Amino acid sequence: AILQECSDPSDARALRAQVHSYVLLADGRTKYLEEVVAGDRVLAADARGGSRPLTVGRCKVEPRPLLLVSFEVEGAKGQVFLQQAETVRLLVEGGGGEVSARSVTEVRPGDRLVVRQSRRGTHVGRQIEASVEER
Repeated sequence: AILQECSDPSDARALRAQVHSYVLLADGRTKYLEEVVAGDRVLAADARGGSRPLTVGRCKVEPRPLLLVSFEVEGAKGQVFLQQAETVRLLVEGGGGEVSARSVTEVRPGDRLVVRQSRRGTHVGRQIEASVEER
């Protein structure tokens, strides 16, 4: 999740995606977004490549317009549905290697997205040694 600053500095918004998307927990496990509950500790990333654990205050599921973002890393393809909103951001690498947060509505084909990739599979939220192909 990329931490978003909102109108009130105490109001932080994180991942806005479909309920079947994965969330990285602070302890290294994963959960589906629909399984996250208030009190869970998730890992939030910033545009400088740093991360920190955050405690989920509340969860809300509601219908919103979505965008499909597809990407490829070293021959492995992936995709994620994200809410179509200016406040939803992805980390994008610039030509000089600098990384910045950019609104999902401003991301264009050819942009170099920063993604977390693992060669290991997951089972019930824990990494395992397995060959997994997401489609």
